[in-house]
Amino acid sequence: GFVEVDESAEQALVREVQEETGLSLADLTVELLGVYTDPRRDARRHTASITYIVRIPAGVKPVAGDDAKAIELVSLYDVDSLSMFADHKSILNDYAAFAFGRGDVAKDVKVTELVPSDGVPFQRTACTS
Repeated sequence: GFVEVDESAEQALVREVQEETGLSLADLTVELLGVYTDPRRDARRHTASITYIVRIPAGVKPVAGDDAKAIELVSLYDVDSLSMFADHKSILNDYAAFAFGRGDVAKDVKVTELVPSDGVPFQRTACTS
């Protein structure tokens, strides 16, 4: 989703998660993954994406709402075979690298780069996909 006028990125995150999944961020863990600013990433206009990781506890079921058709759980192993908008595949690869660096996914997950040892989130200015 997009940040509305007079709304911070963090306020937009809370609103978008609620609108798209029905979940309240008050009950979830949130971390910044990265900022993606390549002017070529969206042909409609120059956009910047601030990407967060939202950890949903086991047993909690998000429900598609607003303009989301459905919510589907996809294995990181299947990311490369999916068709995605703009640079979303590289964002998911960054997530896989981040998760791998923390030991959250299997070591043989295909990733484009490893998370920096200092833990600083990825900041991309060039599309890679």
